[in-house]
Amino acid sequence: MRKRLRVLATVVLVVAVVAAVQSNGGGSSARFRPVTAARSLPPVPKPYFVSPAKQDVESFELAGNARGDAVLLWTEYARFGHTRLWMRAKRAGGSFGRPRALSGVHMDGVEPHAAVGDDGTEVVTWRELDRGKTSQKVASRRAGGSFAIKTLSSSRTPASTIYLGDASQLAISRDGTALLVSVGFVGGASQVVARARSTNGRWSRPQVVTTGRRGVRYPTVAFDGTGTAILAWEGGKREFPDNAAPPVKQEIRVAVRPPGGRFGKPRRVSNPQQDARDAALAANARGDAALLWNSTHGRNLPGSRVGMAVRRAGKGFGAPHLLTPPGEAWLTQGALGPEGSLVVVWSEDRKKGKRFWCGCPRLVAARGSVDSGVGPSNVLSSRAAEWPSLASDAAGDVFATWLLYPTGGSGVNRVQGRFASADGSLGPVIQLSPPHDHADPKALLYPDRTAFAAWTRLRHGRSRIEAVHIRVRP
Repeated sequence: MRKRLRVLATVVLVVAVVAAVQSNGGGSSARFRPVTAARSLPPVPKPYFVSPAKQDVESFELAGNARGDAVLLWTEYARFGHTRLWMRAKRAGGSFGRPRALSGVHMDGVEPHAAVGDDGTEVVTWRELDRGKTSQKVASRRAGGSFAIKTLSSSRTPASTIYLGDASQLAISRDGTALLVSVGFVGGASQVVARARSTNGRWSRPQVVTTGRRGVRYPTVAFDGTGTAILAWEGGKREFPDNAAPPVKQEIRVAVRPPGGRFGKPRRVSNPQQDARDAALAANARGDAALLWNSTHGRNLPGSRVGMAVRRAGKGFGAPHLLTPPGEAWLTQGALGPEGSLVVVWSEDRKKGKRFWCGCPRLVAARGSVDSGVGPSNVLSSRAAEWPSLASDAAGDVFATWLLYPTGGSGVNRVQGRFASADGSLGPVIQLSPPHDHADPKALLYPDRTAFAAWTRLRHGRSRIEAVHIRVRP
């Protein structure tokens, strides 16, 4: 009897050791482990305003690097019915400088983007609408320099304003090389157009990446640690697939640009038998990449699942597959660690009864690796969590922020956040703000286990940007 007990105890110990080994490293697909109560976080400081009191903020963008350089962009509801673009920037160890206007009062500054390289290079882009003309503007500076504004294109250059807010994206590599990708009309059809900024500050001529009559939209681009750029977008047979019935299938395509080169021939990554939309990219230092999207049943029909394909360093994207069961899952984002660990975060909703969806989404996360796939999901937030955003660092850790709405349907909400490590630890839910009318939370995650979070708060009839710097991991 004692021998049997010893054998049983040995088996249990071996199983526990194997589970512990699987819960660490890039190849893990285990669930997250909540931190113990003894490892508590310090109290959250009081948030402070970073936009002027007399401005009404329409939207904002936040970008930064690991050492603490950051750029804050926002559009203001200005006079004469225009939107005016403003900027504040800071260097590592310092504070944000004075606000600077990037566009005038008699024009519209729209679709702003910012990127900050590891070397301190800061790049800002936006589109300027002036009396019916559209131009692409950029402002950039090296570490220790000052911003200089340039015009990249005139109204005759492809610069479509049809998909304002989703028609372009900006990315920057470790050495300061930047890529601006956008949707423009070429030959009577929408195409993906790319421009590159070299380390000496010069912008290349535009490269039309796509061809044919297929409608394209929502491009996204990312650099891996080798300097290779990966560009993904949504495409289909119709220019405006959401404006007509019956629904048509959309697909996700990618193109790859080697360091110093040009984008190659596009290829489809998503399953041709499924509707794929809203691509999101994550890349790491060694050259791995994860491409995520929403696989739907068509316009205005229930059911959305998370699709994914991974690219190992030096190879192409593998076969696509779905991460979630049938249901409602959307707004997918991810982060990759240096050894291939993967954290994926999305919003989900579940059926209320047999026919109706609850209508109270929550945020969930799953972890794994580019080699072993993604394991079971863990709940990050309670119900009625909206406006999710994800910040990540080079280690593959993430800090998710969202708005939590109380029951009853009032406009009052709280900004909350939660840290999820690539090694499996899951921090507590952090209350970033007291109850107010907030919107659009965003954050930057730093290697020292702190984060800078910002959002807009409606106060005295105006929206202002609030921010706070907090510790997110014990």
